[in-house]
Amino acid sequence: SSIYYKYIEPLSYCFSISFKILIITVYGFMKWYICKCLFCKVYLLDLSYNRNAKPMTGSNELRFNLTQIRG
Repeated sequence: SSIYYKYIEPLSYCFSISFKILIITVYGFMKWYICKCLFCKVYLLDLSYNRNAKPMTGSNELRFNLTQIRG
């Protein structure tokens, strides 16, 4: 889709191997984690699920948040 090639493809190089491209399906919606290359922080682009989404840094914190969402 367009969002993949517009955001994911150009930024894929700045993801570490441990979390290259993360896609989660919750309640039928796609959750995209996109790397902001300048600071290499990961943001959750989903205002409907978490209106107060904050940037997550580090793979350990990222895995923790993914576990919470999956649960």
